Amino acid sequence: MSDSDSDSIDVCNALLFGLTKFDLSNEPDDPNNNAPTPLPSTSPSSTSLLPPPPSIPLIPPTPLPLPSPTTSRAFTLTPSGPSPPPLTSLTSPSTGSFLTSSKLIKKGSIIFTEKSYLTSSSSEIKHCAQCYTSLEPSIPEVLYEELWPDSDFVGCESISSCGIKFCNDSCSNKFRLRLPSTMSCCNYSEIKSNFKNHHQMNVLNLSFDLFLKKIVDEQDSTIISQLCGEADDNIKDLNSCSEFYDEFYEGVKEFIEEDKGFLLFKRCLAIVFRNGFGFCTKSPFSEYYSNLIRKFGRDSEEHVNAIKSVTRTIDSQRELSERGDQDVIDSKVRVECNCLFTYLAKMNHSCTPNAEVRSGGFKDDVVDVFAVKDIKKGEEVTISYIKGIKGGGERRDWIKRRRELEERYCFVCRCEVCLKI
Repeated sequence: MSDSDSDSIDVCNALLFGLTKFDLSNEPDDPNNNAPTPLPSTSPSSTSLLPPPPSIPLIPPTPLPLPSPTTSRAFTLTPSGPSPPPLTSLTSPSTGSFLTSSKLIKKGSIIFTEKSYLTSSSSEIKHCAQCYTSLEPSIPEVLYEELWPDSDFVGCESISSCGIKFCNDSCSNKFRLRLPSTMSCCNYSEIKSNFKNHHQMNVLNLSFDLFLKKIVDEQDSTIISQLCGEADDNIKDLNSCSEFYDEFYEGVKEFIEEDKGFLLFKRCLAIVFRNGFGFCTKSPFSEYYSNLIRKFGRDSEEHVNAIKSVTRTIDSQRELSERGDQDVIDSKVRVECNCLFTYLAKMNHSCTPNAEVRSGGFKDDVVDVFAVKDIKKGEEVTISYIKGIKGGGERRDWIKRRRELEERYCFVCRCEVCLKI
């Protein structure tokens, strides 16, 4: 397998409480030696649930604007610096929003890089509430503990500390800017504790943060309007989640009327249900593993013994650390997050996609979209929503894909392959 093959991303086969999931934890020296696993959002697309209005022509192509507060999170690196993605945003009554290439894009090229618009986490792993860096200390009895990433943190300053942590004062200050002026981090933490045992906890957490973001920054109304999701969408669990509105309205009532706030919260829920991603941030164990290799060399006696000691701590019955062991270790120290990406939300599904989402060990919630085929100018840029999809024309494969897409994303695929079945 070539380096490019080993770095390619299979789309993940599991949802994270209604959010699509991918992993941002890997880097070249990652013990898993495996690329992260992205999934797309359930944005309006050629598979939209909404019936198209009759006889409405395709809206003329509209090139993506130059970087601005609403688009600067997505960019393409060029010799002269960051530039707008080489994409054109189109809208059709039958397909919703989608993206096409504004030039020839060669296979293997990074089409664009995007930082998430909003990120949240329900993880019980110790982490920074602003940047979501894991703050878990080293595993007990680990050898060469000094090679484990720094886990120092800044805690809540109130007497009745709520347990929220930050990796530094800068993150602490940025976090407080996300909250309404009358809401403390303790109030915020208390409200989120109401979501804890709900099976859509991750959706609720991200929806609540989106709701607060809209209240704190009115400019975000423009971005929210670009994302698919309405308060009256027929989405399973939408109504049961919206019942939590009463739990926190008291803390925001001076900023928004009750009925208006309720409709806004339902819309935020619908947006997250249909566009949310789940991912895992970089594991401290992965960094520890890389530090071992840098200091002692791969497969050196020190490297092997250190990994054995970690494995025995996790499971005393195992003598050697295999990939499964490393996954278990990572799951105990890395942070699961939920987020929204505004450009990825416009990308449609195809059973024979020409692009895929990857990450290369980024610490922040940033992903790259790569071309897996040559993409002609004017061709739609698509990704697959399903792991390991072959795009075969056999009816058995088609039925399996169709069932999975309907069950998870609530649409019937009408890509070129499926239409031929």
